Amino acid sequence: MHTHYTWAERAVAGASQPCVAPLVDYVRFPMTASDGAPTLNLPRSYAEAIIQHAREDYPNECCGILAYDGDEAVRHYRITNVEQSPYRYSMDGKELFGVYREIEDNGWELKVIYHSHTHSAAYPSATDVRLATWPDAYYMLVSLMDQDAPDIRNFSIVDGEIEEVALTIKD
Repeated sequence: MHTHYTWAERAVAGASQPCVAPLVDYVRFPMTASDGAPTLNLPRSYAEAIIQHAREDYPNECCGILAYDGDEAVRHYRITNVEQSPYRYSMDGKELFGVYREIEDNGWELKVIYHSHTHSAAYPSATDVRLATWPDAYYMLVSLMDQDAPDIRNFSIVDGEIEEVALTIKD
């Protein structure tokens, strides 16, 4: 059983969280689920901004947040990876706290936490799963394993269980 905190409590405590856009014509996006499974709508401009962020921070992992108003993405936040590492990330606590306050003040939802994998697939690692303690957020990963065709995928991670959530990229 996990202890659940508010975003503000996590930011103040300095908790590490996963974090993340261009060349979208070459990016592999999963198809929309046809079986009624959850789907996340993502504007193409946000996908491009996330991939660009991953490329700019390469060889280190990048991280960030997407705020939503209902099903509409309204803001992309780049967050500093204080680890500055190609193998892990940790969001800057002060930046995270400011982002969360802005999201709350606007009545938005912190819906996506993203980060990049520089040399592995866009699939949650054991460390990603261990750090995924915010069950209401999606975890988006961008892989630069093939830099000519970045891969972006989205997941729900709750109590250690990983479920891919389809992305619909919209113009």
